[in-house]
Amino acid sequence: MKKIIYSLAVLFACSCAFISCGDDDDSTTFSTTPEKESAGIYSGTWTVTLDNESYSGAGSITLEATNTVYQTNVTFSSQLENSSLNVSETSIANITHAGKGYIFNNNTDSNPLGSGFSGKIDDSGNMYVNFQKQVKVGRKQYIYTYVFAGKKN
Repeated sequence: MKKIIYSLAVLFACSCAFISCGDDDDSTTFSTTPEKESAGIYSGTWTVTLDNESYSGAGSITLEATNTVYQTNVTFSSQLENSSLNVSETSIANITHAGKGYIFNNNTDSNPLGSGFSGKIDDSGNMYVNFQKQVKVGRKQYIYTYVFAGKKN
């Protein structure tokens, strides 16, 4: 009986050696680099939140290709209900392919926004960006959360 069990175990172990995964033919090829493919103006809505207060308004984000591969210039522009919270800044960001879309970010606090930011562009041309910005009023410090949702023009 032990010989039969041992033989079955050896047979099972040998059969596992011939099992393999199929070929990955799902590879996506890109015609150019992400900073060039994603370049354009994305129009949409900005929403700024602090605790339970929320402000919104129209705005845009412009991506402009640089001479460096995988880097793009990002220009933020908003027209919010509360004009003191508007952003109008340009910063460099790293950008790369993510599936059939793109992701970009700049995680340094030394960029013109004064805060790290990240964004995503899906395969339909929809862009989502978020970051937090500290605003000092007198002796108090407030942290606002900025969110953008838009589509490429």
